[in-house]
Amino acid sequence: MNELKNNKAKAQSVVGSRTAKSSVAIAGAALSVFVAGGLATFSGLGCFFFMRNRPFLSFGDGRSFGMLLVFGGLGLSIFGVLMMRIARNRWLN
Repeated sequence: MNELKNNKAKAQSVVGSRTAKSSVAIAGAALSVFVAGGLATFSGLGCFFFMRNRPFLSFGDGRSFGMLLVFGGLGLSIFGVLMMRIARNRWLN
């Protein structure tokens, strides 16, 4: 049984040599990217529906900027989820 624990400890040290602080930092970064993506998505929906055919900060009308925020936010949310899955499977046991 001790041999199995030693082999598991060796395998973990070979796979990733991240410390607990850096693992939590990676998880925090993934969570912040995910939250930023959600905020961008819902603010883009607001721009899409409430700023229709009005100029928005000289970037064009609100509808086009809203679509940019919606799809950019969805991309950020997907990236945040993938980052968290990778961090959880590799470093956060």
